[in-house]
Amino acid sequence: MQLKIDKPDDIIIEWISYNQFNNIEEKITKECSAIWKDGPLNYNKIKNNYIRNKQNTKITLKLYNVTKKFLNVVIEDLNRYCGKIFGISQNPYTKDYNMILQEDYNEICNKCGKYDIDTDCNWCKRCQKNYLKKIFINWTSGNEKIDNYIRKRRNIDSISDRIFEFIPYHQFDDIKEINKNNLYSAIWKNGPLSCHNNKWARESNKKVYLRLHYLQNTNKFLNKISKNDLSIYGISQNQNTKYCIIVSQYINLYCEKCGKEYANYANKIDEWCIYCQVNDLKLDFANWTSGDENIDNLIQKMQLKVKSKSDKLFEWIPYNQFNNIKKINDDNFAKIYSAIWKNDLYYYKYLYEKEQIRRVESRVVLKYSQNITFKKYSPSIYGISQDPITEDYIIVSENKYCEKCDKEYTITNENWCKPCQINDLRENFTNWTSGNIKIDNLIQVVQLNISHPRDIIFEWIPYNHFSNIEEIDRGGFATIYLATWKDGPLSYYGRDTKYVRDKKKIILKQLDDSQNITTEFLNEVKKYSIKKYKEILAIYGISQNPDTKNYIMVLDYAEGGNLYNLVNKHYKKFDWTYNIEALTSIITGLKEIHDNQMVHRDLHT
Repeated sequence: MQLKIDKPDDIIIEWISYNQFNNIEEKITKECSAIWKDGPLNYNKIKNNYIRNKQNTKITLKLYNVTKKFLNVVIEDLNRYCGKIFGISQNPYTKDYNMILQEDYNEICNKCGKYDIDTDCNWCKRCQKNYLKKIFINWTSGNEKIDNYIRKRRNIDSISDRIFEFIPYHQFDDIKEINKNNLYSAIWKNGPLSCHNNKWARESNKKVYLRLHYLQNTNKFLNKISKNDLSIYGISQNQNTKYCIIVSQYINLYCEKCGKEYANYANKIDEWCIYCQVNDLKLDFANWTSGDENIDNLIQKMQLKVKSKSDKLFEWIPYNQFNNIKKINDDNFAKIYSAIWKNDLYYYKYLYEKEQIRRVESRVVLKYSQNITFKKYSPSIYGISQDPITEDYIIVSENKYCEKCDKEYTITNENWCKPCQINDLRENFTNWTSGNIKIDNLIQVVQLNISHPRDIIFEWIPYNHFSNIEEIDRGGFATIYLATWKDGPLSYYGRDTKYVRDKKKIILKQLDDSQNITTEFLNEVKKYSIKKYKEILAIYGISQNPDTKNYIMVLDYAEGGNLYNLVNKHYKKFDWTYNIEALTSIITGLKEIHDNQMVHRDLHT
């Protein structure tokens, strides 16, 4: 069995002395749990050898009585549990042999001893069914057909299955009619059963839907209950009216104020009713005016185009709401100013809500206009105002101008100004040095090539900025380390228009014998992209080991490691779908590399 291994992650099956086991406890007949003191052999790539680094491993001992068919049974189990076997041992007192297996080697329940368990959550279907039979022993709907239907629906297969049950009508409080189609909302006092950590418990005071049906034909009523509808908790009945009731999950289908169904899926999630919002906006028309009927009509028309909770509300904005007004542009077409919209008014976010909230102060653009028209709704325009001195009307829109230079942002939706960022980087050149003029020049050139806020700010990173440095691989010309960059790379935060840092796990690729930096190395670094691609590792900068004087490339950390290790570790999960996805990502990455004339001299599996 040992000579059949062909991958470093394969388990080495071995003879294990019985005195290696502690805490031996019987689980079921002929099976015991135990602790293996030394633990199994594992291949260490760095040391190029097998080591034992998982001491006190939990295992299962499977007992074999010595009979004529003993070896046949062992051989069958060796094939059956391949990949889960650590080895074989012998009890020195009983002379019985034991197979040593992984703790969760089989789908077997410790309680009932049957092979009916979900190993992912240690959930036994047989035990859970027996438990449900006990707790549902004394109940009836009063209708034999309904009782039989409920028993069949309660035949669970997994821990996520919903428990279908008969729910006495007195369990419901706060019953409210939602619409005229016999739909009500209610609070189920006890609530539905659910299983967490192998324990059943009820979610008390659960809000539910009640759908009423007049019971004339039991079969027709039961046919209306979809077997595939997982939102249904069960059946109830009002003993006074004799209405049968389907009890289901409350999923925000209807507005509780007007009873109408929400317009779309997003509105259901937000519990936002377009009908109520439009109605409330109409009622609010009387509470404001621009003083010009045409402007009022335009604003009202724009407000009624609202479609979702996230839409900005187009409005009339009093001029005294603006502070720090500063001229940006004044030409023959329009006067443009920047300003701070104080937004210090309290308002109803949704006009039918009980409490008002305060707006958030924001920077805006004021564009003077003689002729204001809007053909369609634009989320970038907040509304209209009027200069009280010139009486010119003003279009108020989201800010798109840099606070430093008053020029339009290079990337408007990120509040990012390329000229200002380039200037900031230039001014910072005097605050750092690698000690090598060639490297300093390289870093400066790469930094000045940024064109987007998500571009990497390539930098010189002092070696003492790294912690938890651990060697993980060694190649022909470089040594690879895993480390934590204490400060982390610069990332642009558009809301505050500044770069921030946060610690990050990274890879240090130390180039052997690189004390004297070469032009070839510098040219190679230049070809790495400062763009962020999903399929290509990012490079953050250069550092130097103060002891060896070798230079280091600081790279992004790939959680899954290299392709070789990934395949070895998860080969059982690879199917054709995953293979195609992986190959697509590799091809995309190679295309980006070649399109950008980048190098990949260390690309291999």
